[in-house]
Amino acid sequence: MNSKIMNKYGFLQVLITLLFMASHSFAAVDQRINIAPNPSFENSQSDIIGWYPVGLTDDLPSALRITDECAYQGESSLKVLVSEDEITSGTEYYSSFNAGEGTRQLRNKPGVHGARTIAYRMDRDVKTFRASAWINASNQQDIKLEVRWYSRFGRRRPVELIHTDKSYQSGRKDTAWRELTIESMRPDSAHQAQLVIITKGNKPFYIDDVNIDLIRRGQSLILVDQIGYETGSKAKFALLQQSNQEQPAPTIFQLIQLESQKVVKEASWESLGYLPDFDRTYWRADFNDVMTPGNYVIKTKIRSNQVFSVPFVIADSVVIEQAGRPAYEFFYYQRCGMEIPGFHGACHMDDSVFPDGTYRDLSGGWHDAGDYNKYNGFTPESLYALIQAYDRKKDYFDQFDRNNDGVADLLDEALWGAAFLEKCIDLTTMRLIGQVSTGYSYWGIPEDETDNKINTGDERPVNDWNGDATHLAVSFALLAKHAPDSKKYIEIAEKFYQKKGGPLSVVIALYDATQKEQYKQLIFDRASKMIEADDKGISHFRELAELAIRFPEHDIVDQIKDMAQKKLEQLKNSCDKFFGIIQRGGHDGKKIYFMEYKEINAWYVGGSMDILDAAYDGILLDKLGFAEGRTIAENHLHWILGRNPFNASMMEGVGDYFVPQYHHRYNTLPACPNGAVIGAVVNGITRSWPWTDRPWLDMNPIPTGEYQCNEPWLPHNNRMLFVLSLW
Repeated sequence: MNSKIMNKYGFLQVLITLLFMASHSFAAVDQRINIAPNPSFENSQSDIIGWYPVGLTDDLPSALRITDECAYQGESSLKVLVSEDEITSGTEYYSSFNAGEGTRQLRNKPGVHGARTIAYRMDRDVKTFRASAWINASNQQDIKLEVRWYSRFGRRRPVELIHTDKSYQSGRKDTAWRELTIESMRPDSAHQAQLVIITKGNKPFYIDDVNIDLIRRGQSLILVDQIGYETGSKAKFALLQQSNQEQPAPTIFQLIQLESQKVVKEASWESLGYLPDFDRTYWRADFNDVMTPGNYVIKTKIRSNQVFSVPFVIADSVVIEQAGRPAYEFFYYQRCGMEIPGFHGACHMDDSVFPDGTYRDLSGGWHDAGDYNKYNGFTPESLYALIQAYDRKKDYFDQFDRNNDGVADLLDEALWGAAFLEKCIDLTTMRLIGQVSTGYSYWGIPEDETDNKINTGDERPVNDWNGDATHLAVSFALLAKHAPDSKKYIEIAEKFYQKKGGPLSVVIALYDATQKEQYKQLIFDRASKMIEADDKGISHFRELAELAIRFPEHDIVDQIKDMAQKKLEQLKNSCDKFFGIIQRGGHDGKKIYFMEYKEINAWYVGGSMDILDAAYDGILLDKLGFAEGRTIAENHLHWILGRNPFNASMMEGVGDYFVPQYHHRYNTLPACPNGAVIGAVVNGITRSWPWTDRPWLDMNPIPTGEYQCNEPWLPHNNRMLFVLSLW
């Protein structure tokens, strides 16, 4: 029914989408948020992160130092130790790709003559960079502020400076201190900007009380799940997001059914207030009472401006129908060791060589992420996610058979992964190869990384035997229920379990595959011990919840439900009031949304994995009879599929509005210029800078998207399949 509705009213959706796009911008209203790193320099020397020297230096502490020698306010300031020699040699710090910092050794360049911040990531609605700083320097010291704007060109190059604004403007004075200010308009193609404070003198100077604002243009967005909402959902709400506190309040919320063109619900927006970390103001409108299937759009007014959401559906089973097939098709496009018609040729057919030079056929498997490496950290889990989804929803997935071979596409994908993992197992020790990898330097089409011929010297190496075999036994046991060669898979599963053990899910799968009573007895013996060990805890909730779903009539289920009640309370207490998603504890005890990291060059990625884990816990609770768990699960899926600060679906092809550029080497393929892979769930929203919980998703149209947020990765799709398997 949904497809008929979409076809019949497609022209209306196009019209509404155009109106939605046109309604994003309004008159600018400035909101001052200081984002300078350690702006008053009252924190310790270790918190100098975010500031770097301009010019060459032997090392960072020799150029910049937090000192108590003088201060404009408080007790400390930043001392810039200007090089006395005009020409020197040493380390240069520079802004690099993916919002990081690079270093290089140079000679015959000016020494330290200033300080600068990191290059700040720019949301698409940022229009102006405004900054001020208090400076203490000798009267002869010529000091100015600069705002340097950066962009990226090509697919892998570091960022490049495209524009500089300079200011000698002095504002207030106070004894030896004077305030310098600057305001710079953003060039169209810029995606990063930094504040630079420099001198032409040769004496140290001091910086204090820096203030940096990124001024947004006035913008209002209605945030919804872009595929829609289940008919009976209790999580049907929209958020109106405004870019600053001073924008006028919205008028009446209207829900319009596209089929009838009638307003089916009208109400006032509920003010949720300003969310400082996000630098956004939020309003909420619920429509849980709307149960009629169809296509809808939300409309409101802000002054005389009409604002629309993207169109969305209310229907039964909308999530599995829209996301189920793309969730597993992603793996097909990530296949390594074969041609993907219309995408790329057969690649890495010569995998792989061991450190002693011996060759072993390790072709196959999946490219792990936006690179072409293969890691048995999440690949075994991918096999488990695929075969578990098929085991739980066989009737649904059996309808998809791309090559008409009588085997469901999802089961085909599981068998492809199993064939690769079989090659990676040492059947004597039951160890698993860890990875086949050449690192990250190659950026091109996959079939050209090697010559695809063995013993020619360019084979990719096997790096270790440290693969994570946790999910191998359960995966092969589940395969035995559905694959033709069941005996082989049972033998592998039992041998792995005897050698390595495994979680409770392994024992359940072995029982289902073999019907051996010994496994059934072991299931409940282990479960009882896990409950006893947990006492009042919930550390084994997921394993025990899956057991309760498999054996709903067993006496142990009541004890598991007691644990589930505790899990529900934990989840409810960790979910925020704005989006209904989990927050974690930060190092200072404050609740935060995004993974903390201390240094700009640290490895960090967005939280799609955590969001989908919470969704899975929620749907497990729902299966155990806790309806609130369903709402929690839906809220987390809504975040992934569009109800987030960027109004973007983070699952390619599922929704209407996605990141414009992915971090994927597939962007070198003619068929995939922006690196988009159907069904790919990206790393997701992360924090913009180390010292703030401000959200970041790279919505710039310039290749290549930043890996921290815009790169797909197997574990996210694994978890999407876990969730959908019980939906």
